[in-house]
Amino acid sequence: MDVWLVARALLMLAALALLLLPVNLTFSLQARGEPTGGYAAAGGAGLGPVSVTCVAAQALPLRFEVHVLGKKLRSRRAARQTRAEKSSAGKPGWLARVDPLDFALFLLDERRRIALGWLRVRVEYSFANVATTGRVLAALCALSALLPERIHFEQHPSWQLESRASLAVDGRIRLWPGRLALDTLWFLVQSRMLAERPAPPALPAAPR
Repeated sequence: MDVWLVARALLMLAALALLLLPVNLTFSLQARGEPTGGYAAAGGAGLGPVSVTCVAAQALPLRFEVHVLGKKLRSRRAARQTRAEKSSAGKPGWLARVDPLDFALFLLDERRRIALGWLRVRVEYSFANVATTGRVLAALCALSALLPERIHFEQHPSWQLESRASLAVDGRIRLWPGRLALDTLWFLVQSRMLAERPAPPALPAAPR
């Protein structure tokens, strides 16, 4: 039996499964702010063997990393240097020709490729003005009553006379990455074709 033939068949089956079957994207976010103005936030997302982490804190640069099977791919600094080199070349790419409004409408239409599995949100807060804490409590209670069942919201106000807050978010999203990638590619191709289409000739001025 040809080993390369088997390998190609497995790759084709994997590509077909990626195109047709959904996958689960899990994510988590933790953030906290202190009365002194300090803050810290950390988050991560995982999709199969791929994981993404992000960390930000006061007086520290944003750190963004991508790992595949536990191996780090590229740092945020390297990606930023690559983008700077591309921008210095002065050659506009495909994304430079895409209308941001059209792309935003396209993403809204792609909701059929993305479905929320579940979401857990927990907030803790207090304000130096007790009346502000009460108003925020009432507003969040009204908001939580409108949320769907898949979103579980918890709030824990504190009546201490200081301004601080913390946020914790965990969730899972089911998406179809293959179909989403194909839709995005087709949108970019259409945008490029429209950008390269010659403008219609101007109509001659009507005689007076």
